[in-house]
Amino acid sequence: MAISLLVASSDEHFRETIRESLVNLGSAKVVAEYPAVSSNLYIRVLQDLERYPEAALIVDDIELNCTAAAELGMSSVWFRSNEQAIEEIERALD
Repeated sequence: MAISLLVASSDEHFRETIRESLVNLGSAKVVAEYPAVSSNLYIRVLQDLERYPEAALIVDDIELNCTAAAELGMSSVWFRSNEQAIEEIERALD
């Protein structure tokens, strides 16, 4: 199953770092970026993209947002460093 990555952060540098870091991960595609998040936003984005929660992976630098995504059935990676995030994203894509 192809995973759609949703990158949510108010930090443009963080969003750019994720975009640059994912260039070599051909099985995932950043499909949406948002400067702010909420559970309602996740639901709306999934509906707009016609994706089930199980087919989405959230990358976020705020742990609470990752928890909210997980409660909706989405996979999530709490970004703390490039190396850690890429490792977790690769694991999620296997």
